[in-house]
Amino acid sequence: MGLVRIPYYQDYWSSEPGYYNRLISTTMTRSRFDFLTQHFACSDPATNPERYPHEDPTMFTDKAHKYNFMAKHPLYPLQPVWDTVLSKCRANFNLGRNLAIDEAMVKYSGFKAHVRKFFMPLKPIRTGFKLYALADSATGYLANFIVQPFKSGAPAKMTDIAMAVASPVFGVYHHIFGDKLYSSVELCQRLLADRTYYTGAVKSTSKNLPRDFRTNPDKNPQQHQKIKNLNKMP
Repeated sequence: MGLVRIPYYQDYWSSEPGYYNRLISTTMTRSRFDFLTQHFACSDPATNPERYPHEDPTMFTDKAHKYNFMAKHPLYPLQPVWDTVLSKCRANFNLGRNLAIDEAMVKYSGFKAHVRKFFMPLKPIRTGFKLYALADSATGYLANFIVQPFKSGAPAKMTDIAMAVASPVFGVYHHIFGDKLYSSVELCQRLLADRTYYTGAVKSTSKNLPRDFRTNPDKNPQQHQKIKNLNKMP
């Protein structure tokens, strides 16, 4: 399923030319497939605040609470699978010392999702879910990944996101490389406190940088022109 685009999934059992799929239709009947999809779930449906709000008095009963719960747990329907994949990724590969933190996109063009969808026209995948990933620099193997987190409707700080992605490798002096989206003095200090090194490009306007990085002649009278020229270099 999914290899051939059709108007509706039930058309796999249709007699219309171009829609019928022999492998799917002979594997199981359409009614059995419908029955399984109605009852099969990765997570426990009894704890889903969207579908069963009145069966348990300890669960949420109004839309506001349900919305806030799903905003904090956007992966709820897939959480068991997600956790299993992550644990297997970390258990079955011995990471090298040098790691990289960056963004990744999962293509998605639908509208019914609790995870925020992003539109990035200059990326190979223009529309989908944004992930923040930690990968082995030599092989590209993913060691950890999280979805775009939000707190109280506002984007989370990039420092907190980077710490969350890097948390599984703390304490053994890995060396993480990142771009200027993540780099900050605060992040370097927090990673170093957890025995992890960091190297990355930095914005000259970032907070807490030495004055030697400034392009303002009042704050860096001796070297501001040099920094300006550096920022224009390829």
